[in-house]
Amino acid sequence: MYALKDTEDQHVTYDEIIDNLVEEGYVQDINPDRFKIEMTHNHMPKMEEKGLIEYDSRTETIVYNADEYVEELVEKIENFETFE
Repeated sequence: MYALKDTEDQHVTYDEIIDNLVEEGYVQDINPDRFKIEMTHNHMPKMEEKGLIEYDSRTETIVYNADEYVEELVEKIENFETFE
């Protein structure tokens, strides 16, 4: 959600999301290739099922559907991480 929250109503590629998460340090304890597999088969389908994203497998693009509750939760987590 970190990488998606600033992309509302924009199409971003799947690789851009993965690269952003790796660059920002959210992927530290796992191989980036393994992370991509987990995202593809676990996390992305769950986010799509909940209506948070729309994923086009043909173009490998993602559109984030903003959710007030999720955005508030992400903000609180970011504030907590900053506090530490």
